[in-house]
Amino acid sequence: MRIRTLVSGTLLIISTVALIAAQTGREVFRDCRAKDAIDNDARGAMECFERVIRDFPSDRALLADARLALARLTETTDAAKAKQLYELVSTSDQPLQAAEARKLLEGLSRNPFPEIKIPTPFADDPYSFAISPDGLSVVYQSTVGGKGQLWLWRDSKVAPIKGTDNARQFALPFWSPDGRKIGFFADRKLKTVAVEGGEPRILAEVPLLPRGGTWNEAGVIVFAQFSGPLQRVSATGDEMPTAIPQGNSLYNHYPRFLPDGQRFVYRQVNGATFMTNIGSLDGSVTKPFLSGAGASFVPPDRWYFANAGRVVSIVPDTAPLAEQRVDIARLEFIGNPVNLGISVALDTRRPALAALSVSSKGAIAFRSEVGAPRQLTYLDRTGRETAVLGSADKAVPCCMRFSADGGTLGYYRSTGGAGTLWMMDAATGQRFQFREAVLLAFSPDGSEVVWSGIRGSGLALFRQPLNLLKGNQELVAQRQEGLYVQDVSADGHVLFGRPTPNPDLLAMPDKGGETIPVAVGPGAEQNGRFSPDSKWVAYESDEIDGRFEVFIQPFGILNSSPRRVSLGGGTLPQWSRDGRQLYFLSADDHVMVVDVTLGAQLEHSTPRPLFATPLRHGSTFEFHPDGQRLLVNSPTEDVPPIILLPNGPKRP
Repeated sequence: MRIRTLVSGTLLIISTVALIAAQTGREVFRDCRAKDAIDNDARGAMECFERVIRDFPSDRALLADARLALARLTETTDAAKAKQLYELVSTSDQPLQAAEARKLLEGLSRNPFPEIKIPTPFADDPYSFAISPDGLSVVYQSTVGGKGQLWLWRDSKVAPIKGTDNARQFALPFWSPDGRKIGFFADRKLKTVAVEGGEPRILAEVPLLPRGGTWNEAGVIVFAQFSGPLQRVSATGDEMPTAIPQGNSLYNHYPRFLPDGQRFVYRQVNGATFMTNIGSLDGSVTKPFLSGAGASFVPPDRWYFANAGRVVSIVPDTAPLAEQRVDIARLEFIGNPVNLGISVALDTRRPALAALSVSSKGAIAFRSEVGAPRQLTYLDRTGRETAVLGSADKAVPCCMRFSADGGTLGYYRSTGGAGTLWMMDAATGQRFQFREAVLLAFSPDGSEVVWSGIRGSGLALFRQPLNLLKGNQELVAQRQEGLYVQDVSADGHVLFGRPTPNPDLLAMPDKGGETIPVAVGPGAEQNGRFSPDSKWVAYESDEIDGRFEVFIQPFGILNSSPRRVSLGGGTLPQWSRDGRQLYFLSADDHVMVVDVTLGAQLEHSTPRPLFATPLRHGSTFEFHPDGQRLLVNSPTEDVPPIILLPNGPKRP
């Protein structure tokens, strides 16, 4: 029986080989075309056309057709190879193919550095994208219909990647070296998934905010969190993550492997400066390697980066793309960097992150801008637009707050560095710059404004009369880690957050004093608001499966249990003026309302939707004190596209 099985198997193999051999060159060529046009498999199509060229050299017409098809696919990744193939066909004895090759060769000579624009609507995190190792594909984050996930662009075709649900801000995708899998962050976990989609594999818990990952040929992934050492883990998921010692810095971000798969480049933050360093898996190499954000190496000797400088507190919105030669074996630069005339967007809140991705073949993907203009717009309680304030603003106005009488609007604008706070007359739309600061809150009686402004290397709390003629600013509190104002209570307490790996909510008297814990837990507690009677605090936390939900917590009562009020996700809670309703934004971008009864015991209804909003990443809303309308910062257009340079940048 065993002999018969072996013989049968051998006959089957022989028959299969014979069938393959019986295929004509034209049949194989048609299969190659199908891989490209139907299966959307550019890589497989190129390999297939190369087999036709190798296996059927005597069919001159077929050879010319295969070379033309391969050259068209190769134009976007290897212009030199495409040119060589076109030249071979242009001098062949096949007149039709030769004429077409000369025409295509002329077009390639006119535009050796094509620029491809990849639209990415509804991006939650416009910095979360990565180019594939072969330079043919780009994976990016996008949120459609309230569902955040990764999308794949390849050959001008776009499709979502199944198995990447909840990939929103901080998704930060990266590729496996063979281009068949994607690593990404979602639900406070490091995951991998096949490019064609499927069940994701969970490799590690990531309790702190992710700060990027990288994958080598040996199947080792190095990843970073907001603070602490870099960590390594096997891509097979059969081992626990282990720390990689890299000096004494608390912040080690955005690692990227070098070609040897042992050393990697990463960004290290020390105080008010940040450096690009070289590290290694065994921790034996730790070497400063000064260059800007998004640093990537392209063999044999090119180094690309956004030339952003070293000082964190004055990070610009953009930086020039630079190229520099490097001796990668000795880790020494050769000559000086050359700016390439391309502007790359920088994340001012994550100062080591650039909107830049470079493939090992030299193809480059980047964004020059990340912010779509936003219009401050009034909506009524049905979601109908009723009026606008001012004009569309590219500085992405957000974090709006009304004074008690609704006459003054305070808001933040991303104007470079830490940004600026502005005040606007809500009736006339006239505005002026208030402070270089990031967040503000008005006192409930409308007499004062409290804000978080730069002091030294961090953020401190300040207060000042809203009527600027009645007094100067006063320092409320300062901490080393920085303080983010959230709200001011009727009894004179300031609610604030700390930018720690797991942000907490704390409070103190508005004239300074002892700190009072408010919402301190394993998750990120943020966006807190006092109830009108000052006895309760509503806030959002992601302590449940990494998804933000809205909670209500008694103020000033230790060891009390918070009450969850949202179902299936919620952010940006705020109270009605009478304290009888709580509003928040659901995961599918609906404004929700909850009826609330305050007292010794909290009672609340099931959330119900008011209306769907036009809000996207970076969007906020604020109810006017009259309770009949709300202000949103609606985007007027999509996030600017990713720019793909398949043949790399043009050098000056």
